[in-house]
Amino acid sequence: MIVDYSDDEKPNKTIHRQGSFPCFAYIDCKHGHISLGGNFLLNLHQIEKFLEDVKAEMVYKEFNITFEQEKSMLKGVEKEYEVFKISGNKMTIFQMIKSLEKIIKTYDRNYKFYNNPIPHITTEQKPKDVYVKNFVIQVGQRRNIINLL
Repeated sequence: MIVDYSDDEKPNKTIHRQGSFPCFAYIDCKHGHISLGGNFLLNLHQIEKFLEDVKAEMVYKEFNITFEQEKSMLKGVEKEYEVFKISGNKMTIFQMIKSLEKIIKTYDRNYKFYNNPIPHITTEQKPKDVYVKNFVIQVGQRRNIINLL
């Protein structure tokens, strides 16, 4: 199955602004990561408050992720990807994406992720189930680990 994102505006394209830091949120896995959104920008004075807001608003219990057996093709704006889509606890990932998007938009009003995101991992072999205890907010070179309950 090919899901075509090529008509979407490129959501991950961020225009660098002086004094801003590129940011990205994801669930770290052994063989890759699961994106929780697109790239966004924060100014230095916004970083700590943003992380506090994420910790306060994104209160989730630890959970397990399973993946579909077969690879799928996702067609992005610039290229196609072979991926394994999430099958188990997909709704939790959707909720995390929506919660994060709401928070990001209070800091970066130009932020836009895909209209209908498809949670997945890009890897050669089907990954084993992933037990999610935390997620990462990458701010520049700094990894900020957000623990789940």
